[in-house]
Amino acid sequence: MLPLLAVLFTACPSDPVDTTGSISGIIRDALNSNPLQGAIVTLSPSGQSTTTGSDGRYQFSNVEMGDYEVNVARTDYKPDSKRTTVQVGQNSVVDFVLGRANSSLEVTPKTLDFGKTNTNLNINIKNAGQATMTWEITENESWFNCSETRGTVLAGQTGSVVVTVDRSGLAQGSYENTMVVTSNDGGSETIYVNMVVDFTSNHLR
Repeated sequence: MLPLLAVLFTACPSDPVDTTGSISGIIRDALNSNPLQGAIVTLSPSGQSTTTGSDGRYQFSNVEMGDYEVNVARTDYKPDSKRTTVQVGQNSVVDFVLGRANSSLEVTPKTLDFGKTNTNLNINIKNAGQATMTWEITENESWFNCSETRGTVLAGQTGSVVVTVDRSGLAQGSYENTMVVTSNDGGSETIYVNMVVDFTSNHLR
C-alpha cells in the first residue's frame, strides 16, 4: 500500500499560481482638491471601466500582470491618462487631479442680411470647447427679434436661433443694427443685422 500512496500524492495537482495584481486611485478636482464623483475610469488594453463614487475612488481587481493605460473622463473636466505596470500580488496606485474644461463660443454667420424680402434667417451657436456652455443674446431693436435669447449647448454641439424681422410700420429705407451673443466663459460675438424696406417690392404691394 505504501508505494500506491506515494504515487497518489505525487499525482495531485499543485495550487494555481496567481498572476494578477490590482490598480486603484482617487480622482480630485484641481481647483479645490475635492474628490470627484462620477468620473469614468477606463483601463486599456483590457477595456475594463468603472465609475468613481462619492469618495472619488476607483479600483480594478484581478488585473493580469503587464503594462496598462488608465484613462479618466468626466463632464466639464479635461480628460487625462497615465501609464502603470501591474505586478503580481501588488496594488498600483494611480491618482488623478483633473482641471476644469472650458467652453468655447463660435457663432455663424457674423452678418444677417435680410435684403428686401427675407423675413427669417438662422444663426448657429456652436460650443467648440469641452465643457457645457450657456449663452445669452442681447438685442435692443424693435424691428427684429430672436426665437430664443438664452440657452445651453453641450460640448461639441451646435444650437440654432431663428431671427425674424418685421417691416410693418417702418419707413422706406435701409436699417442696420447689431446683436451680441455672450457665453459663460466670457467669450462674445457680435452679429450685424441689415434689412431694406422697399414699398416697390412684390411682397409689399
